[in-house]
Amino acid sequence: AILLVIALQPEIPNNKMLVNPSRVAVLADTSLSMSIPDKLPPDPADASASTASTERRPRGELVAELLKNSDLIDDLRKQHEVTVYTFDSNLTEQQRLSKVAPPETETSPENDAEPAAAIAEENPVEWSEVIQPRGLETRMGEALLDIVRREAGPTLAGLVVITDGVSNTGVAPDNAIKAAAASEVKLFTVGVGSTEKPVNLQVADVQSPTNVHVRDGFTITAHIRGEGLQGKSVRVELLSKPEGAEGDPVLVDEDTQTLGDDGDPKTFTYDYLQS
Repeated sequence: AILLVIALQPEIPNNKMLVNPSRVAVLADTSLSMSIPDKLPPDPADASASTASTERRPRGELVAELLKNSDLIDDLRKQHEVTVYTFDSNLTEQQRLSKVAPPETETSPENDAEPAAAIAEENPVEWSEVIQPRGLETRMGEALLDIVRREAGPTLAGLVVITDGVSNTGVAPDNAIKAAAASEVKLFTVGVGSTEKPVNLQVADVQSPTNVHVRDGFTITAHIRGEGLQGKSVRVELLSKPEGAEGDPVLVDEDTQTLGDDGDPKTFTYDYLQS
C-alpha cells in the first residue's frame, strides 16, 4: 500500500489569496504661480465674518496647511495606499503612504490606543517642504499623462489633483484628461486660488538700436502690458545712468498713458539725445 501511494505521488493543494490594495495618487502643483498670495475667504464657522479677510497668504502655504491639518490624507489611507506627487516642470514622487489597518474592535490595555496613533507611526509628510513653489513652468498635461502611465491599473481608485489650474507649456490638459478617461482613471480636482484676476504690470519688450555713434540721438520704444488695470493711468519714466557712475539715475523723459484691455500692450516712445 505504501508503494502504491508513493507511485501515485499525491499532492496536497495549498492555495493562497493575494489581495492588491486599492491605490490613490495625490498630485500637488508646486509651480511658482502657487506662491501668489490670495485673500482668505470668510470662515464658515464664524457667523460674524460676512466678507473675505484682508489677509493674504501664498497658495502653496494654504495647500500645505490644508493637507497637514485636515483629515483628507488620513481618510484616504483608511481604504487606500496613497502616493504623493508634485509637479511643475517635472513630475516628482515625494512619498508613499501605506494603507492604515482598521482599529481592533476589542479594547484592552494593549490596543486601547486611538487609530490616529497608528497613522502617526509612519514617517509623517513634511507638507511645508513638499508643497514648496519652485518650478518656472507648469506642465500639468505632461504630469497627468506621466502619472497615468505609472499608476493606471485595476487597483487605482483615483487621482486627486491640487492646482490653481494654470498650465503654461507642454501637452494640453484636455489631451491628458482624455488619456485618463481611456485608461478608466478617475480624476478629482481641488481648485486653489481666488477667482479674481491678479493685478500685474510688466515691461513686455524694450527696443533700441544695437549700435549708436557717439553723441547721436536714437529712439527707445517700450511696450507695457497690464492685467486687472483696465482704464488706469500708468507713468513710465526713462532714466539714464552712466556705467560705473555713483548716485541715482537721471530722469530723461516720461510719458503717461491709459491702459486698455487686459493683455493689450501700450507703446511708449522716447527720443534720447546723448549729452
